[in-house]
Amino acid sequence: MDKTDAPQVFYGMILDLTYKNWALSLQGQGQGTYYKSPIEGNRGIGQNVYKWMATDYWTPENSNSNKARPFHRADQYWSYISNANTYWYDNMAYFRLKNVVVSYNLPKELTSKAGLANVNIFASGYNLFLIYSKQRNYDPEVGNPQYYPAMRTVSLGVKVNF
Repeated sequence: MDKTDAPQVFYGMILDLTYKNWALSLQGQGQGTYYKSPIEGNRGIGQNVYKWMATDYWTPENSNSNKARPFHRADQYWSYISNANTYWYDNMAYFRLKNVVVSYNLPKELTSKAGLANVNIFASGYNLFLIYSKQRNYDPEVGNPQYYPAMRTVSLGVKVNF
């Protein structure tokens, strides 16, 4: 197989911009091309298969499908090929926007009248979006489609300095 099973490139980016009283901070990360089976033998639970795997698979009557025919994992005849083909391999390259912060500092004219040194209003987001080339309801950082994806968080806040 000519596909690598370990990413050879990891990358990240940080961008901080300010304009007058506004500030924007972005942080992202990702990894380059590598191939992995997102299900790694977990073809369902309790010897079953997932519905998306068991519908519209190849048969002589349905020869246009690109899905392999399902098989029982415990069947010794088929067990040796459960992960020995590249059909289940997906390109796991991705980019994730990890953190975004937008903030605004109130003008000194307003804050000084209130006896405050500085007031900063901000909104932040964590794990806002994921760009992934072969999405099968799977987060490549989590490691298994049966797990919950990375948590997305959005928050608002005010920072006051006296």
